[in-house]
Amino acid sequence: MAAWTGPALVVAVVARVTSGGLEAPLFILAVLAAPLLALLAEPAPGMLPSSAALPIGLVMAVCVLGSSIRAMTDLGHILGWPTWGILGSAVALLLLPALWAVRDRVSLVALGLGVGGLLAAVVGFGHVADASPWAAWSRVASRSAFELPAGSPWTRDGFRALEPVSLTLTEPRRVTVMTAGVYRVTEHDRAQPIVREWRLTVGDSLVLRPGDTLSIPSGSRVRFEAGTRLPVPASGMEWADGLRAPRARSVAGWIGLAVTLSGGAMAVVRPLAPLARGAALLAPVTALGVVLAAASWGVYAVDAGPELSIGMPPGATLVRLVPAVVPEPWRAGLFAAVLVALVALLVAAAAALHQRLVDLAELQAGRVPGLLRRHAVRSSAWVVVVAVAAAAGLWVAEGWSLLLHGLGLGAATVLGPLLATGDAPDARRANLAGALAGVTVFVLTPHATEWLAPLRVDVAAIAQYPALIAAPAAWLVATAIRASDDARAEMVAALRRH
Repeated sequence: MAAWTGPALVVAVVARVTSGGLEAPLFILAVLAAPLLALLAEPAPGMLPSSAALPIGLVMAVCVLGSSIRAMTDLGHILGWPTWGILGSAVALLLLPALWAVRDRVSLVALGLGVGGLLAAVVGFGHVADASPWAAWSRVASRSAFELPAGSPWTRDGFRALEPVSLTLTEPRRVTVMTAGVYRVTEHDRAQPIVREWRLTVGDSLVLRPGDTLSIPSGSRVRFEAGTRLPVPASGMEWADGLRAPRARSVAGWIGLAVTLSGGAMAVVRPLAPLARGAALLAPVTALGVVLAAASWGVYAVDAGPELSIGMPPGATLVRLVPAVVPEPWRAGLFAAVLVALVALLVAAAAALHQRLVDLAELQAGRVPGLLRRHAVRSSAWVVVVAVAAAAGLWVAEGWSLLLHGLGLGAATVLGPLLATGDAPDARRANLAGALAGVTVFVLTPHATEWLAPLRVDVAAIAQYPALIAAPAAWLVATAIRASDDARAEMVAALRRH
């Protein structure tokens, strides 16, 4: 469970709740139900992982760790910390599990510290705000409009754009420039939009009319007037309902997300041996605590500072909410609790993934798994995994997409063969064939969207969740191989009887 509840998942839940919409509760339900279903799927007695389990586990470890690294570097960038410093610190923390002999204890202690820190931050913020998460949600959903209060950071210190941002105002307002530069205003009150560029210095102002779009360059800071209505979301009802997408697209996206998360949890969370009583009790409680704490934080962020997530990377309110709205003496403590929770969850995920790869290597026979049983070889392999994960984390645009790719790969290789063979001891050949078919279809599907367009399917959902096609393909191949193996076994038995 520690491998599931990493920083990337926490950031994704906070970002999804902050953006709102009808899909947010479904997203939380899928993130919470997937690992709980994986805990119920215990391995059959005497069943060993297929020979593809260890390579797939290595790739998934790279994706999970890379997504967490990306999430941590994004949050550090929001705070103004140097990217390379955050990256080096994250890599050093990920290398720690290879130094200890008792990794289960390290993962357990780090996971407990992470869950406790996250829950303490949420409870502390609720005490400062004097509202429970459900009361804050009700208050947000009933707002007629989101306006900047007098104490908002946008009206006090100004809005700093980490990247180029465009804001469309719905009412006439004055914007004060706090960083010299070239600002672009697009006027939409005529048939053809008119773009005007203004070279402004510190203290200059722009008067924007309703419908005007202000383009703020990267690194610039502007200050808005109190009472300015925010463009997104415009009201509490819009935040709660969201943009209504076509029903077919919503259903396809929901099914793709559920299949990806459930299959990925089978590869990451599913136990390799029967669970002890303590683990069976603590694992669901851990998942419930992390997911609900992250969702509650997102609700508090929309209630206290809805402008803090505009023009920012996903989950920015994790580190921006406390410094912006919480007064002293609570500010330092709550901010430290959030940072400690994220760091502890990162260490717990690394330790859990390291231990899982070690367990897969010990359960398999062969030359490569035999080499991985040596501590020096195992430590060197883990260093390579962390280095590749760091490179992947820097290369991707956001951590959630990398995490989805890793979980989707697990769904394509594990879910289909599992449904086809049911972990039968004599189905190793069918499991391996299904896993190879799932990997092939998973890799080729995003590049074959043009061929799928004439079939009247939701190409966008398939491109985002390739496991929608890869998992059924793996199931078909595993079923066919299992049927042929059974027929061959019956034929051989009949010949022997004859």
